[in-house]
Amino acid sequence: MHDHERLVDLRRTHFQKRLLLNEQVINLAGNIDTHAFLRNPASHNIFLYLTDYVKVFSEY
Repeated sequence: MHDHERLVDLRRTHFQKRLLLNEQVINLAGNIDTHAFLRNPASHNIFLYLTDYVKVFSEY
């Protein structure tokens, strides 16, 4: 498998994982206006997936 195919597979499998909302992040962002988007479950979910993907990708 070529590098490109492995990266596509990594991305595909990663974004199919189930990530639960992180209550600690929600609570920490509660009083910070610039991070208010983290109180919204949809935005919070995107944040979790993207930050987790960057972590997995950087360890690849």
